[in-house]
Amino acid sequence: MPAPVRSLGFVVVLATLLTACATTGEIRATRPDEQKRVTEVLTPLVNAAYGAGSARCRLGTGVREADNLDAWIVAAPGAPCDLRVVLTERAIEALTPRALQMLLAHELGHVLSQHPMGRARQSEIQGARTDSGYQSRLRTSGQQFNPDEEADADGAAARILTVAWRGNNVGCLGLADFYEDIAKDRKPWGEWLSRHPFPERRVDALVELCDTEQRRAR
Repeated sequence: MPAPVRSLGFVVVLATLLTACATTGEIRATRPDEQKRVTEVLTPLVNAAYGAGSARCRLGTGVREADNLDAWIVAAPGAPCDLRVVLTERAIEALTPRALQMLLAHELGHVLSQHPMGRARQSEIQGARTDSGYQSRLRTSGQQFNPDEEADADGAAARILTVAWRGNNVGCLGLADFYEDIAKDRKPWGEWLSRHPFPERRVDALVELCDTEQRRAR
């Protein structure tokens, strides 16, 4: 079972998402039901990733109204535990809680691995407090992560999932299952796959990582 959840300070993010290919999508505030779904799966991951320091984390959330499955997590400049999380509406509505947690675990793995965003992956947060939370601008792109970066993110995800699931590798192995499910139905994952190519090719390595993390947790 996942570790107990400590309360985190979630704030609403209202943002405009700009991609390198000049596609613009409006990002709205999360509805209470959406916020509940995201909070329930993301909070254990943040607790596992940042330990006692997670009490100081700030998590801003927003929803991109799009009919595909995708998610982004960006750390605010100079504040590695000040995270901005954006998911597509379909991802929140259609994914099971387990699949949603796997998706966010991998995205958080990129943040924890401190991957340089590079020119085409630049992230820009321009925040100003408003009555409804934050007005922000997030800039992302479709540039692919390279194989080493994907392996690093999987390793970080394996660690936090094992901690979140109290040393049991069931949660970690769920990420391998998640990748296999994407391979069976790639169409709704098109944009995500443009940045994270061929996740199914990493399944065997991920299973080994999960076994390693479980042994380490004993």
